[in-house]
Formats: sequence, structure tokens, C-alpha cells
Amino acid sequence: MSRESKVLNAYEWGVQETVSHYEAFGWELLSLNGKQITMSRETQNPVYTDLVKFQAKYEEKVNEYYALVPPTAPVKPARVKAKTCFYALLCFVIPLVVYVTYKVLQFKKYNEQLTAYNSAMDKYNAKRRELRAEMEKIVLDSRVTFFAKQS
Repeated sequence: MSRESKVLNAYEWGVQETVSHYEAFGWELLSLNGKQITMSRETQNPVYTDLVKFQAKYEEKVNEYYALVPPTAPVKPARVKAKTCFYALLCFVIPLVVYVTYKVLQFKKYNEQLTAYNSAMDKYNAKRRELRAEMEKIVLDSRVTFFAKQS
């Protein structure tokens, strides 16, 4: 009987959930060392090729999950300063109007960027939830395949 071994690190989901996921692909726990998990599985299992395919799909989704990059929030512009307004009023009325108009447009642009950021963040979180659900489905399908064909 030939066996293969794998060393995993449990970061995102924790030790228990990582072990549970990989047990669905036929892996058996050998040892735990903090967040480091050592597992092995039998390569002569009749459903070995199916389990390897399920594991490849699962790990593809895990990599896609880790590759997601959260959107960056826009930088809020500085507030209108009374001192600057006073000097502008002293120097010229036109620079004051230009300055206030600039600041109004700057805040309008900021609010548009903030709305876009919030929308992008919602999409980002929805995609993470969707990938997590797909990963859980792959684990469940593999678990059914693994335990159903064992009998």
C-alpha cells in the first residue's frame, strides 16, 4: 500500500476546519504542531482519482479566495480653512470663489469615489462569500464521493 503525505498550515480557517476539509479528500490526520498539520492518504483507494480532482478544484477556489484584493478607500480631502478664506477675501474675492468652488467639487468627487468604493467593497465581500460557498460545496461533494464509494 502506498501513501502520500502533505503538510498544511491552518491560517484562514483554523486547524479544525482545515482538517475537516481535507478529510473530505481522503486525508487522515497524522500530527498537529500549532497551526502546522501533517496528513496522509492512501493512493490505492478506489476513488483516489475523484478525490484528487475534487481537491484540485477546492485548492483552485482557495487560491482564488486568497487572490482577492479589497478595494482601497478614497482619501478624504482637507476641510475648508477659515484662515485661508479670510486671506483670500483680503486679497481678492475671485480667489475665494475659486477656492470654495474647488473645495465643493473636491468633496463632490470624494463622495462619488466613496460611493464607488462602498459598491466595490460590497462586490468584494459578496465574491468572498460566493467563493466560500463554492469551496464548502466542493468539500461536501468530495465527502459524499469519498464515503459513498468506500463500502
